[in-house]
Formats: sequence, structure tokens, C-alpha cells
Amino acid sequence: MSSGFRDKLYWRRLAHETMSHCFERGEQRREYVSLCGRKVITGSRGQAILRPIPTLRCGACDVAEMKMRRWSESGSATIAPTEKRPR
Repeated sequence: MSSGFRDKLYWRRLAHETMSHCFERGEQRREYVSLCGRKVITGSRGQAILRPIPTLRCGACDVAEMKMRRWSESGSATIAPTEKRPR
């Protein structure tokens, strides 16, 4: 499932945290830095770009993504391919 975006942003929940952060590639080749600037991970940890529901997102990362994409509100949550869509 393609998101249609050319930029590479990855929503990831880190171990022992409730909130997910949005990461982009850092200056180092295998380094990814959260848009809020508070988290760094090595590797994107997979290809899926699953945006969680707004209450489970880091607020600073969510606002930064909205500004980058010039959105006036938070993006919708992405449903994993294994989940059933509501009818």
C-alpha cells in the first residue's frame, strides 16, 4: 500500500513508550531522527508507514508532520493491511 508521498517519514513506537514518534533520515546513513528531535533510532525498522490514531502520536511530531505537508489538521490513521476496515 503506497502512501503517495515521496518523502520518507516513519511513525514508530519505541519500546517502553506509549506514544509513537515520526522519524526521518538523519545526517548519518543509518540514523533516523524524530521530527520532535527527542529520539534517534538506527534503521527505519521496516517499510510500513503506519500512522497511529492521534491520541497515540507524539504531539510535537504530529505538528511537525502537518507543517511539512502543509496540512491544516492531523493526518488520518493508517490501517494495517491485516486489519479490517470499518464498514
